[in-house]
Amino acid sequence: MSRKQRPIFGALIGSVLFLLVLSNRAQASAFYYEFQGGLAQIRGSEPFFSGAPSVLDRGFSLNGSFGYSFTGGQIPAEAQIGLQHRAVTGSLNSMQYFAIQAPYLIARLQLSRIFVGVGLAPWVWRRVGRSPGLDSFSRAEGSRAFLGEGGVLWPVTPQFSLGVSGAAQFITTEGTLAPRPAAELTVLMRVYFGFSKSNVSGAVRDSSNEFRGWRYPFGNELRDN
Repeated sequence: MSRKQRPIFGALIGSVLFLLVLSNRAQASAFYYEFQGGLAQIRGSEPFFSGAPSVLDRGFSLNGSFGYSFTGGQIPAEAQIGLQHRAVTGSLNSMQYFAIQAPYLIARLQLSRIFVGVGLAPWVWRRVGRSPGLDSFSRAEGSRAFLGEGGVLWPVTPQFSLGVSGAAQFITTEGTLAPRPAAELTVLMRVYFGFSKSNVSGAVRDSSNEFRGWRYPFGNELRDN
């Protein structure tokens, strides 16, 4: 991680910890699964992929997360932590194919429908082959990865949301930064479950932070007669 990135990484981690300290125990907490898929492009691939060009052809991104929200329900901000597995691919003239996999520890800060996050992966795997695939990976010894991400959520129900997300992964190997970065643009879906008991009403308790009531298409709120 560069010196310019460290203050951003530290500030977000500090914000998450601050929210954890001040979180009201009356607020519900919840778990969630999140799945992402979309496009990716690996830049600055040398020397992580020896002999590869600096910018690879576009590939795809496939990510899965298991998260925990400490302060679920309709509050201004909430802190989240979780585990996330990310896989990105790239190619060279459809003749050679490259891929990266990394398991991340992540911390997120969500403000209503908007979230930002950072992550650290202590291990990284890579793949080079003459056909596309997500097999035959080998450990990239001495490598670790850093993640920055952000996204916008669209609540469909109190426990289910869709959204879009952008992310960048930076990998360092023995002091050398490459790729720089592996950039991603994805669509996502998030499913909440396991809401904890609290003193707030059930309608608020069993709801994601981004949900603000049932609505017609185009944002018109449904009202009881």
